[in-house]
Amino acid sequence: MDRWIALSIGNSRLHWAWFLGTKVQEVWQTPYLDATDINVLVTNPSSAWRLAPALLSSLDQGSKALPELWIASVVPEQTTLWQAYPGARTISLNQIPLQDPYPTLGVDRALALWGAGQTYGWPVLVIDAGTAMTFTGADADCKLIGGAILPGLGLQVRSLFQSTAALPLAELPAHLPHRGARRTRVSRSATDLHRSR
Repeated sequence: MDRWIALSIGNSRLHWAWFLGTKVQEVWQTPYLDATDINVLVTNPSSAWRLAPALLSSLDQGSKALPELWIASVVPEQTTLWQAYPGARTISLNQIPLQDPYPTLGVDRALALWGAGQTYGWPVLVIDAGTAMTFTGADADCKLIGGAILPGLGLQVRSLFQSTAALPLAELPAHLPHRGARRTRVSRSATDLHRSR
């Protein structure tokens, strides 16, 4: 499997990665695609740039065949649509070698936990902030110890606006600060966000 695509179907969008062997070449995100768009992608790979720009660059020179697609999904309706893609392989929870996962653990959380443990070592805690903010932990034996699912930052801001009498709707910056802060001083955008309340 030289060239392949990973597709993580999240609650709000599609997350893509193009690989050569085990090396990530490019990552990107798109909105959900509907059945018509997926059919165009499958029947006319050269139009892939319109739907997922980096996908076109992953095609073999002169080949009309699409690369193998590995899917991890938390949205069953989108998963079903992608079954039309030739060479689609859907990753299930039982394929991830974590110890003691519960049956409804999201495959996205399990993969993130497994990947973090393999990359950084065990025990490990993964904090993922998307539509939902999740905390997922495993012990030194790769055994799931549990976690939590909370509303993501956007849902928190909207909920406070809708459920409180005096808080205005705060706008989040287009790009949040780098995850590894190296100072305690408040950034300009964070100050503005605080003042807008």
